[in-house]
Amino acid sequence: MQSEYYTEESWQTYDSVRGDLKVALKFLRDDLRFEEYWASEIKPVLEKRIAEVETELGTYNIVPAVEEYLGFPIASNEITVYILYFVKPHGIRVTGMRYLSDQGYPAENYPMTAVHELMHPPYDWEGDEEMRTAMERFKEDAFVMDKVENHDPSFGYNTFEGYVEEDCVQALDMIINEKFFPDYDPRDRWKKNDDGMHVLAAALYSIMKQENYNERGEVFRDFLIRIVEEEKLVPGDVEEIYNGFYEGWDEQ
Repeated sequence: MQSEYYTEESWQTYDSVRGDLKVALKFLRDDLRFEEYWASEIKPVLEKRIAEVETELGTYNIVPAVEEYLGFPIASNEITVYILYFVKPHGIRVTGMRYLSDQGYPAENYPMTAVHELMHPPYDWEGDEEMRTAMERFKEDAFVMDKVENHDPSFGYNTFEGYVEEDCVQALDMIINEKFFPDYDPRDRWKKNDDGMHVLAAALYSIMKQENYNERGEVFRDFLIRIVEEEKLVPGDVEEIYNGFYEGWDEQ
């Protein structure tokens, strides 16, 4: 089985837990009468929140900003948000321009999550040898590799490539989201999220701010290569840049 939505690997994963799923779903249906609970308790909350969000989000047009800062067009100007009840704490891209979010978040979380998810991936890791070679140099950075190898695996980002992609996207989304939401504090974010593991994101963001990133319309992959070649961010420097980023910051 192979399609945009299903791969042989995903089908095998599903098939391996199908028996357990049948037990869990039967318990929800027969013992907990979940369908009745859903209809009376959950569905009204979701319908109310969806109506509120449709009104609150009318002022945000994030796609042009995402395209500007990535340096290439994305698939569509339309984003679909599925607001669910049991997703928190995650915002999850499903496929294409569709993602999941939780009904309990304030309105600004929905465009923030959309900005982030739309940027994955911000480059072609497998096909762009020059960019990949530049970023693989950070395997020599002990501060970065400590976070890659010693974080809680439940957070994800359990490969070097996955960690680098996530931190690049977080730095990018911060540059965009702070334009829409000026009170969004990057220092607070990277100290608290995922036990503070995203140190490369903080260092990249610091350089991007110093350089007024995208002022010249520079494509993100070109920016990454250039700052490494110009030794503005090289292995061994991430911890110093990260510490400088937090110098004088008063954590609340």
